[in-house]
Amino acid sequence: LNQSYLSNGMSRYCRVAIGAHSNPLCKVDEKFRCVVIMEEAAVDKAGSDRAFLNRFEKQRLSYLDVLNAEQRSLLTELEEWVRDSSLPSTESNQFTVKDMFVGFNEDTLPSLVLHISKLGPSSKNVLEKCKQALLSIATPDAVWRVFMSQLSPDEAESSFREYSHQVHHGLLNMLTSAQEEVELLRADGSADEADWVNSASGTKHLVLTFSSVLQIDLAELFTGSQFNAKIHKLWAHKSERQLIKHAEQFLQDPSSNLLVLQCHGVSDAEHILLAQFTLDRLWVHAEKAPCVKHMCIVVHLP
Repeated sequence: LNQSYLSNGMSRYCRVAIGAHSNPLCKVDEKFRCVVIMEEAAVDKAGSDRAFLNRFEKQRLSYLDVLNAEQRSLLTELEEWVRDSSLPSTESNQFTVKDMFVGFNEDTLPSLVLHISKLGPSSKNVLEKCKQALLSIATPDAVWRVFMSQLSPDEAESSFREYSHQVHHGLLNMLTSAQEEVELLRADGSADEADWVNSASGTKHLVLTFSSVLQIDLAELFTGSQFNAKIHKLWAHKSERQLIKHAEQFLQDPSSNLLVLQCHGVSDAEHILLAQFTLDRLWVHAEKAPCVKHMCIVVHLP
């Protein structure tokens, strides 16, 4: 929250800068407030710019801070399930939670509970949906290890069965299966609860694969299928504006119904979240497109 102003009579002025452009005396309303949201890592990098940091009152906000009592209770249960499912029952093994769930970090569980809770299911269903979401990013070898984990035999069997019912055998099969699921959701009137389906029945997906970028020819994969795909590579984009331009061209193209953005899990790591946010923002308005539009981000893991 900016607290540095210059007052002259009844007027208040503030220095406003965007990139290389700045206005040293920008007149602002008395109620004007400026809130800057930054990742904690970015704040550490900006540590040398004390003038910038000292201009603001600083507050640290995490996903855990915004959970209510019921959500915190669910989080505790989910943390116990994650620990029991990923850690072997024998102490000699060195596997960790991160070995089971791709990309797992301290915000994974709180953010997942918050997200699923907003979709409206009951507490019991929130917990089950969180488990399903986590199993969708579990590695195949780790799923086999659940039978040697600290889970009960019934719980281990249930987790393995849930993973087996998910589609993990090819991008085209996954997208085709998703279309069939959309039809079922539309039939029973629950499509609005699925955050990956928009009002025009378009879908969005984030796919994690251990297949090398060099091993997959996606253009050949979609040949002869129901998907006419536009395929782009994140590392080939020089700016966010260029990505937006390609996405907007896709939305306006009546002959294409699938946008695939390939990302390298290491070299593109710091840009994937921004790319996902950019496509999500455009995908929400895809109902205005000339045909049903689907978007898919494919992350090639090392």
